[in-house]
Amino acid sequence: MLNTIIKTALIYIIIIISMRIMGKKLAGQLQPYELVITLMIAEIAAAPIDSGDIPLSAGLIPTITLLIVYSVFSFLSLKSRKLRVFFCGRPSILISNGKLVTEEFEKLSYSLSDLMEQLRSAGYADVRQICYAILETNGELSILPYPAETPPTAQMMGIKTDNNTIQLPIILDGDTVDFGLSACGFTRESLENWLKKRKLGSISDIFFLSAAKDGSYFCQRKNGEQQQQ
Repeated sequence: MLNTIIKTALIYIIIIISMRIMGKKLAGQLQPYELVITLMIAEIAAAPIDSGDIPLSAGLIPTITLLIVYSVFSFLSLKSRKLRVFFCGRPSILISNGKLVTEEFEKLSYSLSDLMEQLRSAGYADVRQICYAILETNGELSILPYPAETPPTAQMMGIKTDNNTIQLPIILDGDTVDFGLSACGFTRESLENWLKKRKLGSISDIFFLSAAKDGSYFCQRKNGEQQQQ
């Protein structure tokens, strides 16, 4: 029993480390060779858990081997365009200048129902709104609508905006966020003083705090009280 618990914990740590090494991509954004290696790692690493007779090394060694293979493939894909196409494939244009490319649908076994579902998910109910639709190598559909169907930006409407008003998270559940601190020019010590001046309490008292360079902020304490400026 204890042996199984220790194996499970170690395998879990190994898989987490493996995923960290492979980067921050979501499962739906993995390239084919990345997805295959991910599935293989999960299967191989689980073998020592399923059977008490299989040593931990039987899962550890293949996992390390797969990580090495992944690193080699990633390096080759980065350095060689031909190998990148071989490992990852090419994007497929499903809509070109408003026209459905029927041969691509047949080649990919990709149905019109699949296309319409992904268009609706992106907020487009009418195929006539789309100038280009490209099925990327990771399975994601990139949608490029006609300019007339593109939501207007602040620049198009002549509205002046200030980048200093972007709110960034500073504190999450009583702990500071390094990126937010540095982006807003805080250190942990200066943040404590900033909080005291506004009578917001200490860092550990705050559930959520976001702030911007222009001095605006939103704060909710752990007791539910809110304050903003």
